[in-house]
Amino acid sequence: MGNDVSCVDVLRNTPFAMFLSPEVVQDISVCFTPIKFKPGATIAFTKQEFLIVARGSVDVSTILPHAQKKVKVMELLCKKRVGDIVTHCATRTSRSKLHRKSYIEQHERRYSGGKKFALMLDLVTVTADPADGCVLLRLNRDKFVRVRALHMMHRPNVTTQFSINKATRTAEDDWRLVTTVADDQIADYLAGVPFFSDVKSSRLVALAGLCTYMVARKDEVVCKENDLGDKFYICITGVLAVTVENDVDAVPKVSHRSMSIVAGSQFRRSVDSHRPSVSMSQVLIRRIADGSYFGEISLILNMKRSATVTAVDDSLLVYIDARAFRNFLKVCPDVRMQIEQVIISRLLQIASKSSTATFLAAMSMENHQRLAQLGQLLEVARGTKLIVHHDDPVFYIVLNGKVEVDYDLPSGHLFVALGPGGYLNELSMILQTGSLIQATVREDSVLLALHSIQFHMFFSTLPEFFAEFSLRYLQHDASLEHVINHYDAHELWLVYLEGRPDSYEERIRHITNGVLFCEDADEFTMSCESLSREARVEQAKQVVEMYFDKGCERPVALSRSLREDIYAAIEASSIDDTLFSHARREIIDLMDASVLADFKRSTKFASVLTKLVCLPDIPVHLSSAMKAHLNFHVFKHRPSHAVTNNYAWVSATPR
Repeated sequence: MGNDVSCVDVLRNTPFAMFLSPEVVQDISVCFTPIKFKPGATIAFTKQEFLIVARGSVDVSTILPHAQKKVKVMELLCKKRVGDIVTHCATRTSRSKLHRKSYIEQHERRYSGGKKFALMLDLVTVTADPADGCVLLRLNRDKFVRVRALHMMHRPNVTTQFSINKATRTAEDDWRLVTTVADDQIADYLAGVPFFSDVKSSRLVALAGLCTYMVARKDEVVCKENDLGDKFYICITGVLAVTVENDVDAVPKVSHRSMSIVAGSQFRRSVDSHRPSVSMSQVLIRRIADGSYFGEISLILNMKRSATVTAVDDSLLVYIDARAFRNFLKVCPDVRMQIEQVIISRLLQIASKSSTATFLAAMSMENHQRLAQLGQLLEVARGTKLIVHHDDPVFYIVLNGKVEVDYDLPSGHLFVALGPGGYLNELSMILQTGSLIQATVREDSVLLALHSIQFHMFFSTLPEFFAEFSLRYLQHDASLEHVINHYDAHELWLVYLEGRPDSYEERIRHITNGVLFCEDADEFTMSCESLSREARVEQAKQVVEMYFDKGCERPVALSRSLREDIYAAIEASSIDDTLFSHARREIIDLMDASVLADFKRSTKFASVLTKLVCLPDIPVHLSSAMKAHLNFHVFKHRPSHAVTNNYAWVSATPR
């Protein structure tokens, strides 16, 4: 292998040069010099170094501690092939300095808190292919600047924006594109990605060195829904469309195989897509343009793509291979936590759009982020026994895949298939008992796991979501407080009250106003901590004027003594988030129970239970002691998180 390499021919086959005119390719080719490297030779870099692989290949590697032995080994981060760009991705460090044990240990202590991780920035090496060596084209930057100046001269309105559309592209666009690539601005694009925002710039330079340019021609599919993802992409310039397949005939489906209840969900779409009778359509989710990114989930998870990405115009992208990124994480492990939380939040958002998602769909972005921080991300293989009877309980949310739950009741087995957005084992967590269910993973799945402490930390602050658990298991035995607390049921409760023929009667108006008071009292409780003393008093007065004052707009049934206590607290400016707690409790207790009984017989309450995928056989298999745990205040104030009970399903008794 000699230096008899045509720079023009090599450049023509690079991704970015495919957008350039033949004249520009010819002009920049004179700025490159071919250099031959022997097999295994180390390729030295200067800070602004820019090379293109012309023949052979190049290995980008780093030094890692061996898992079992007290030695450090060279690990391949990625391989650069013909047409790929090789850029400066490490600070200069002499070979003798690298081999000094004290130098490495010093940097391990400084940057890894004493952990045995090599400092990537100083320990990255770039070597020629160990068998065949390589030929690289090295850019002469001084010559490049002079040639570029000749072509950009006398053009005062040049901007950093450029077009790669053939119909509108100009010579200036060509040179701006070349400049973007030659100046190695990938690190700048990486810095614009939220989960890389706190990563040190020197580490981003190292990561940029692992990236590869690629071209996506108009109408070319970059990645396809349900294909296994293995790359993360950033759009340098161009436009791409993100679409998902939609089953236009999809309806919720119930199967009675072995008394099995199967909820319609996203995983159903991939099965039905093979049936000719099902009509499928592509739904545009969003468009991707300059600086936008996609495929981040693939960086750490072996998961199928959730959407198809297609180039709308000719587009230039850079990508990083998932394997290379995972190698990068070995030497920069602190980055993993940042990206993992972002990916969990993203998966929670995707799962929340499932037709069977319940509380996830009602959650705010802030609560999704809290879940991401508290939960543990798990990849679980098909066929895995996820939960066995009497295991210490763990709460799982299905982010991707399919899990089958087995309720082994005295009356027989019930099987529930859960797709994205589904959850399991919450009852055992609440009862603080060994797992009452069994669960098997039916497809390779991604789950979010919450252990007892994290489960309590999250749901003890969210009565509206805990109420979902109470409704699922108590059903017609649920209390009025469960209905009022639940984010969906209480809305239907209000609609039901307004639609009653006797809605004008005082007892019904008091119930309606009581539900509205509970909403305002809960809002006051949640915002109280963030309000100033004056603002608390002002907001409390507004609630009192609305519900308690003589001639108020929304009168409620409340004892005189509680009214006086609230007035006194406001007068003394002695207000905290418990101001309306006793009033809320009394107002609910004074509501007519017969009206709640009528609501439970209505189609509106039935729709609540259907949406929650309630199993009608469950309540009769719960003892009174088990049901007592399904109270938010009991759960919130429980003294410990350990497994303290030994509950089991009870035999059904006549109702």
